[in-house]
Amino acid sequence: MKNPPSQALSFSDFQLSSELNRAIEALGYENPTPIQAKTIPLLMGEPTDFLGLASTGTGKTAAFAIPIIENLNPREEGVQTLILCPTRELARQIAEQFNLLSRFKKTKALAIYGGSGYAGQLRALKEGV
Repeated sequence: MKNPPSQALSFSDFQLSSELNRAIEALGYENPTPIQAKTIPLLMGEPTDFLGLASTGTGKTAAFAIPIIENLNPREEGVQTLILCPTRELARQIAEQFNLLSRFKKTKALAIYGGSGYAGQLRALKEGV
């Protein structure tokens, strides 16, 4: 039996902070993709393990980044989230997406990876991310 078609959601249905809604709007996102529509409410709830599978270009990063960003405390010092990636390029892409989504929340992401000097990465960590 097929699931009945769901009504179109908007990001405002998730009751996100005004800062995060501003960033989402600035990025031109209008409606959540299917992976976002399923993931964001789940991850905004009780802590849980989660594995989301979707094709490239479907908004997977925003699907997990939006709940993470919403739950970060910008006044708390130290690392609050760690995301492990299999490649340097993916780590950079995810950090960039996090920074675009969190630009009005006063939080910052940093990609840390091997194969290049650590001095700049350590300096950025000390400055706060």
